[in-house]
Amino acid sequence: MNPFERIDMLIGYAGIMEDNLFINQLQTLKKEIMSFVNPGTSVPSPAEKKFEYKAREKSFVYYDKEKRENVAMDLKAYLVILETYSCIYGYSKKFNCGGYSNEVLTFDLKKEPLTVRTFKGGYEKIGLYHDIEAKVNKETQGLKLHKSIYAILVAEGKHELINIKVSGSTMGEWIEHVDKEIDTDKNVLVISDEFLEKEDNDGKKYYVPKFDSKPITDELVTVAIEKAGVLNKYFNELKGISEDTVDNSKGTGTPPLPEPEAEGLPF
Repeated sequence: MNPFERIDMLIGYAGIMEDNLFINQLQTLKKEIMSFVNPGTSVPSPAEKKFEYKAREKSFVYYDKEKRENVAMDLKAYLVILETYSCIYGYSKKFNCGGYSNEVLTFDLKKEPLTVRTFKGGYEKIGLYHDIEAKVNKETQGLKLHKSIYAILVAEGKHELINIKVSGSTMGEWIEHVDKEIDTDKNVLVISDEFLEKEDNDGKKYYVPKFDSKPITDELVTVAIEKAGVLNKYFNELKGISEDTVDNSKGTGTPPLPEPEAEGLPF
């Protein structure tokens, strides 16, 4: 008898006892386990575009599947930050493919476990970030910690729900000047056209973006509430939580592994 059959058997016993609360808990547990076993059952991300920062090109880019090329973000645009997660992500030189983990709220990184996998399979590591990060980076030759930021991109009269992943020096700049200095509940984030010039260990130059802010408008507050509801619904569906039992005005919690999108990644 496999674990799912055992859960179904317990659901049957709970039905005989008319214990609806226990039935709901077992059904939720089954959905969560299934989402880990088969990430392909997950719902699509609501992020309309997924950006990464290219340090040598001074640009945030997303991969356009139709054009089959990277497209840069307009630096005149600005962002309304909805939520910030952390995950292990990137390209594995050893396995010659991308890799990813589930996302956890940044302030839960020390207590919520990560499940790291490569898109082509062949690698999996589970544990708390501080316990596995160095091992993952060494064993995969590339996967590392990223901030995964969900935001509204405001540009040309449009309000798009997007995701931005940053790591390394860009993540450090974000922590120092966005997380610590900008109240993103009351301000929108402006990506400056100025960059910090740095050098890597090989003496090659790369650039770290600088961030400014300005007060958020009432119109954008309304848009943010709507988009936050869409985002929370997505994470709750990943967790198998019914919309009838959740308050979307509160945090999203820790979702399981997202659905891999290997064909669309610019690796």
